[in-house]
Amino acid sequence: MNLRRGKAPVLNSSALPDTIRAIDALKQVLDTYSISQNKLAVTMGISRANVGRWYHGLDPSAENIAQITQVLKTLNPLAAKEFVRLYLGTIIDD
Repeated sequence: MNLRRGKAPVLNSSALPDTIRAIDALKQVLDTYSISQNKLAVTMGISRANVGRWYHGLDPSAENIAQITQVLKTLNPLAAKEFVRLYLGTIIDD
């Protein structure tokens, strides 16, 4: 991690090994666990178009990532764990 005076810390790309972007983690989990974009959207109470934007390239906000994780947990707890593992790695398993 680089610290610059008066600025927020900047993480090196190697700081979180074995992680992928949120959209890639979401895409992989939806495909692997056969969860449709529509099912995720309906359960989240949002339009399918929003999920489609995430699926096709727009990273969700931190708030949306938290909500996605909670919804995946209700749909399939293993899918939620895999989403978190893919996106954040195993940083809390120490």
